[in-house]
Amino acid sequence: MNDEEATQPRRAWTPREAAHQLGIPYETVLRLIHQERLHAVTAGRYYLIPDSALESFLNPRTRK
Repeated sequence: MNDEEATQPRRAWTPREAAHQLGIPYETVLRLIHQERLHAVTAGRYYLIPDSALESFLNPRTRK
């Protein structure tokens, strides 16, 4: 890993990483995605949760 990669902030998270950050079970993150309460994009058959989606989920006042 070079210095540039080390300083780049994460822009998206896997459901498992998001669950760890939120302190909730992985299955709950998947359920929130399926209920469209947590925004995620698909990459093939995988979900990626943008950092902005986690921020919006944690701060409901900024939700649309």
